Amino acid sequence: MILDFISAYSILIPFLVGLSRFKKLEKNFKLFAMFIAFGFIIEVIATFFFLNHISVYYVYNIYGLVEMLCCLFLLHLTINHTYISKFILIAYMLCLLSWIVTFFTIKTLSKDFQYANSIYDFFIAAFATISMVRIASSSMVPLLQNSYYLRSIGFLFYFSSAIVLSLFTDIYFSPKFILQNIYDLHAITNIIGNVIYGISIWQNSRIQKTF
Repeated sequence: MILDFISAYSILIPFLVGLSRFKKLEKNFKLFAMFIAFGFIIEVIATFFFLNHISVYYVYNIYGLVEMLCCLFLLHLTINHTYISKFILIAYMLCLLSWIVTFFTIKTLSKDFQYANSIYDFFIAAFATISMVRIASSSMVPLLQNSYYLRSIGFLFYFSSAIVLSLFTDIYFSPKFILQNIYDLHAITNIIGNVIYGISIWQNSRIQKTF
C-alpha cells in the first residue's frame, strides 16, 4: 500500500521540476511538463475518487486516452521522420479504435480498459526505442545529457513494464503472490520512470540544442 502511494505520487518529481524550470524549456518539453501537471492532477482526483472505486476508472480511462495521444505526439515530434510519422499516424488510429471498441463493448467507463491500454503501451514502447536509436545517431551532447534521449528511456522503461503487467493480469492466469510481485515491480518502475522524467526536464532547461 505504501509502495503504491509512493509510486502514484512520484509524479511530483517531474511536476515540481517542470514547474520550477518551465520558462526555460523548449516547446516540446513545455507540452510534456503540462502533461505531467495533468497527470499530477489526475492522481489527486483519483485519490479522492478511490472512496468510490467505480468512479476512479472514469478518471483513469480518460487519462489513458490523453496519455496515448500526448506520448505518441511527443515521439512524433522527436523522431521527426516523414516515413516513420506515417506509422505513428497508423498507431494513433489503432490505439484510438481499440479504445472506442473497448468502450462500446463494455458500454461503460467504469471498468478497466486493460486491453486497449496494452495496445498503446506497446506502440509507445516501440516508438520510444526508435526515438532512442535516431537520437543516438545524431546527438550533439552525451546521451545521458540529452533530454530527449532520457525522456525516451523513461517512456520505454515505464510502458514496457506496463505491457508485462497487462500480460500477467489479463492474458495468463497467475497466482496471487506472483501478481503482487509484478504490481510491486511495476510500482518501482513507475518511480524510476518519474525520476528519469524529472532529470530529462531539468536537462532540457539547461541544454536546448541536443540534436
